[in-house]
Order: sequence, then structure tokens, then C-alpha cells
Amino acid sequence: MLLPVEIHQLAGDGADLPSPTAIAEGPGFNVFAVKDGRLRTPAYSVLPGITRQTVFDLCGELGLSAIARDIGRGELKAADEVFITSTAGGIMPVTKIDDVSKRYSAKRTP
Repeated sequence: MLLPVEIHQLAGDGADLPSPTAIAEGPGFNVFAVKDGRLRTPAYSVLPGITRQTVFDLCGELGLSAIARDIGRGELKAADEVFITSTAGGIMPVTKIDDVSKRYSAKRTP
């Protein structure tokens, strides 16, 4: 069973990031954001996880847009959906970012 995840301060202190508001990865997981049917994940300072690559592969097979590029904190908070991936945990939905709950509808992304 996959458990919902709360994310607090993904960027961390003193991280070598492209901007002070950029998101990289968490300890042992990669983060993804979906906005308007397009999937984004940070490109900078990220380990190429197995499950991260699987998400890219699945998006390619389904014809969905998935790119790696810088993601700011505000973009993550404004996303329609946010999830994390890890080899041990698979794909897990994010339910809170900085103590603000994310609510997801049951609509399917095209």
C-alpha cells in the first residue's frame, strides 16, 4: 500500500541550486509536478533514479509530455498534482507542501 507523503522544505539549507527557490530532490526520492497535463521534474542536482526513469518511459509510451527542467517552489505549490518516486516506495502522491494540503480531483489528465 502506498502512503501519502508530506513534503516540507524540499530545497534544504545551503543546497547548490540554480536559484534560492529551486527544487532539487528529497533524501532518497525524486519529485514531479503536473500542471495542465504536462509533467515536470527537476533537472539540476538530481540523481537519475530507476523509478524516475520509469516515469519518463511510461510517459513516452502514453504520449504524455514529461521533461526535466528547473522547478521553482511556487510552481510546485501551484501544480495540479505532485508526486514523488523512489525505488523502495514506488510512486507516491504528495498531500501537503509546507503545511498546505493538496487536494486532487478524480479527473484524469489527458
